[in-house]
Amino acid sequence: MRVVLHNQHIMPFPDDEGFNIPPGMLTAAGFTMRYIRRLPHPHGDCHLDNNTNVPQYYQESFGVDYSMKVCERSCYQSWVIITCNCLDPSYPGPPDFDDSEHIRNCDVMGGHYPEDPDCLKRTERLFADNALGDCECTQPCREKEFRVSVSSSLWPANKYDKELADKIRDIESSSNHGNDQQGMNTHEWLMNNVARLDIYFEQLNYEQVKEEPAYSEKSLLSDIGGQLGLWIGISLITIFEFFELFYAVLFKLCIAGSSYITHKNRMLISKATFKFKLLRQSSASSSAGDDKMAAKDVKGTGNSIVDLTNMTTKDSNA
Repeated sequence: MRVVLHNQHIMPFPDDEGFNIPPGMLTAAGFTMRYIRRLPHPHGDCHLDNNTNVPQYYQESFGVDYSMKVCERSCYQSWVIITCNCLDPSYPGPPDFDDSEHIRNCDVMGGHYPEDPDCLKRTERLFADNALGDCECTQPCREKEFRVSVSSSLWPANKYDKELADKIRDIESSSNHGNDQQGMNTHEWLMNNVARLDIYFEQLNYEQVKEEPAYSEKSLLSDIGGQLGLWIGISLITIFEFFELFYAVLFKLCIAGSSYITHKNRMLISKATFKFKLLRQSSASSSAGDDKMAAKDVKGTGNSIVDLTNMTTKDSNA
């Protein structure tokens, strides 16, 4: 017997998962639940909100949730339909399969359609090698997983054989099923046909596995600030100090420019004043020379007049 512990909304696949219960054994299965939360794009590639290009045959037929195995088997069935033009009877197909006239079940034995078995084998080989194209089957972003630990022991004990056999006979007689031991004794028949399974919670808590971004935007900004602080000692106050320094330098440049212009104007004014003074001095010197020359001329003229007066007086006396 094959037993699978699974979430009630997930399709079980005993051929790939679960454990066996042998007859004549008491099998104890203790399980713990693990809740997994994965990150979607851009941090991961988990399945979220049915964003897949694979037909959802299991969801439409059984009303189960998405799982990676459901997606892979639906992809396999869709490729069987495309390549073999039929449905593998081991897996569900489109919901309207019963009303469809163009799709049939594949002839596994090859009685009426000899090419079906070879086509199914080729597709199964591609499916086993993960070589089926256009199948984006990824893990779900939210998943409940059951981890099982199994132990077993011989059962039933020899002293319990008769009591257990009587209970089984009572059950079978009430259901009108006979107990055919086929010539075996009670203990041998029980060891070959009866098994016991005990399932229990190994722990009354669950494990949560949560994916988080390894490097977020906040971490990036923090690292940039840390590197700047390490190499150039920058901080928030330093940024304002840079603005203050820029304002001070700009102010000094403006003051220096205006001072240079003022100094230049003063030099020009000084030069103009100096030239004006030189011109005034030269003009004053020229005026003084002319005055002296004029005085000399006046003096000479006066002497001439005096001489002429003297000469006139002398003539009168004569």
